[in-house]
Amino acid sequence: GGIRTGLDAAKALALGAELVGIGRPLLAKAAEGLDSLLEFLETVIVELSIAMFLVGARSTRELTQKRLVILGQTREWFEGLGYHLPQLSRSRAEGKPSFLDE
Repeated sequence: GGIRTGLDAAKALALGAELVGIGRPLLAKAAEGLDSLLEFLETVIVELSIAMFLVGARSTRELTQKRLVILGQTREWFEGLGYHLPQLSRSRAEGKPSFLDE
């Protein structure tokens, strides 16, 4: 669990987190040495940047303004907590997702 990658950070921010922290993986890399730590941090930043690019967000704040598509076990977990999530379907003609609850 927890935030371990840039993608994890992007997901948390998109779901409404104002701040994310990477504790254990960061400390483990720091124990391995400065080069390992810097490589880890660079990877996290690249992963976060890629996630932002793919959803069209120019800043981490914009991640919260993008439409969420939640599927699988994560969707089941949210629904178990009582959240109502819109149903997602694919338009055959357009080949892109549409939301049935809109």
